[in-house]
Amino acid sequence: MTRSTWPSRAGLGLLAFRLLFACGESTPDEGTPVVVATPTPTPTAIPSRACVLPIGGKTATLTWTASRESAVNRTGGGYRVYACDYSGFSLADAVVTDVPFVSGPSVPASVTLAGLGSGSVYVRVVAYSALNAVGSTAGSQSDASSQITVVVP
Repeated sequence: MTRSTWPSRAGLGLLAFRLLFACGESTPDEGTPVVVATPTPTPTAIPSRACVLPIGGKTATLTWTASRESAVNRTGGGYRVYACDYSGFSLADAVVTDVPFVSGPSVPASVTLAGLGSGSVYVRVVAYSALNAVGSTAGSQSDASSQITVVVP
């Protein structure tokens, strides 16, 4: 809040006028000190927080449709399973389980999450490969799958 003096009645701001009107006050006389409220901007982004999965002795096995991309199904490829305790989570905040290619014709298209407690777990899956886009050394990955909800009883 800012304390100021009204230069004149004509300078009365709309917000200040509404605040005074709502409080049953009249417009102040010239030179009368008043308190003018300055609105606080609403944040545009929700701050992120780390995901914390419910802890216990339960498991949940997740399966998905396997990628047909050869780069996913060979050394350096696989899936990352992102899990969180709240819906709409950012991948950067999630608990990550890696499901890498080990051998055989393809990467396993399932994972068992262990040590879970009762509650909801929100999950997204990303396929990745060791192949690099031109000029990149980070490998490549698919867009994240749609979020699913796993209810652990």
